[in-house]
Amino acid sequence: MTIQYVHTFVFACANCQLPAAVTRVSEEQTRKSFGDGSMRTFCGWCGKACYGSAATAQHHYVEEWRRALRAGHH
Repeated sequence: MTIQYVHTFVFACANCQLPAAVTRVSEEQTRKSFGDGSMRTFCGWCGKACYGSAATAQHHYVEEWRRALRAGHH
């Protein structure tokens, strides 16, 4: 079975400067697997679209998905 990793990237919204997060899944544990491609989300504060990349994220959190399920993080 392939191990999946959950990546959460946190950016500052370009419109209101409050935090906006994007979550992705990868078979790799490092942020390099996402390259420089743009990620889009909608800000929960102002509702506008936010864009960022793995390289520009202010914070990056990663966890093995099976371990997260066993720990009850769902």
